[in-house]
Amino acid sequence: MNHLHFTPTRADTDRFEADLSVVSPSLMKASLKELSNGTRMPAGGKGWRTAMYEVYNRKVAEHAQLFPVFHCFETAFRSYTAVNLEDFYGIRQWWSQSYREITTGSPVVTIGVIKSVPSLYKRSIKITTENLMNNYDVMSFSDGYEFLENADLYDVQRLIIEHWPIFKKNFKIRGQPISSNVFRDKFNIIRTARNSVYHHKSFGGMKQVYEYSDELLRCINFPLSSVHKRIANIPCADPPYF
Repeated sequence: MNHLHFTPTRADTDRFEADLSVVSPSLMKASLKELSNGTRMPAGGKGWRTAMYEVYNRKVAEHAQLFPVFHCFETAFRSYTAVNLEDFYGIRQWWSQSYREITTGSPVVTIGVIKSVPSLYKRSIKITTENLMNNYDVMSFSDGYEFLENADLYDVQRLIIEHWPIFKKNFKIRGQPISSNVFRDKFNIIRTARNSVYHHKSFGGMKQVYEYSDELLRCINFPLSSVHKRIANIPCADPPYF
């Protein structure tokens, strides 16, 4: 209520407090801030609460529009990383040696059949394996698809960055190679926005999220713009209460 430029009545305050028990506080705060930028009562005889919910519901709808972007982005990068690491190491369970090191204490010298790999490569796999071992039997995963679909998106990001010599050949934006730092910064912005949306929090830079998602997905031959349009235009059955 401190974000409004008018003094609410006691009835307004009571209704807003009741609203806060069933809405996202972050989105509500952002809605109130946006609404407070006006200097007059909303047009058309609308009360402040009605106008506030129009802003709030628009923000929810904008989050819903982003869901296909995040779905495409993270599923594509999980699969892309799994396929490339399996191809590089020549073994389906490329985390198995890290698992043995964690459980037995013996050092990982090689991964796969013949490869001797840099410690940074092994470190990224070991960290992801340790994270997953808190909740899963990692050796029950038959391949990298299963392994990475259960990992955090940050684990996927780390695996790509710490295996950058393997991946960098694919990452060009408008024909120019990008560094692992540029990849990291763009991926971070998308991942942070994804986490905000999934936890119903307000965030800025929606246009940037679309742009960066499209740029990085194009690097791995995923045409986000056309896929997103197809998803958005497919008719679905209305919810039962429509």
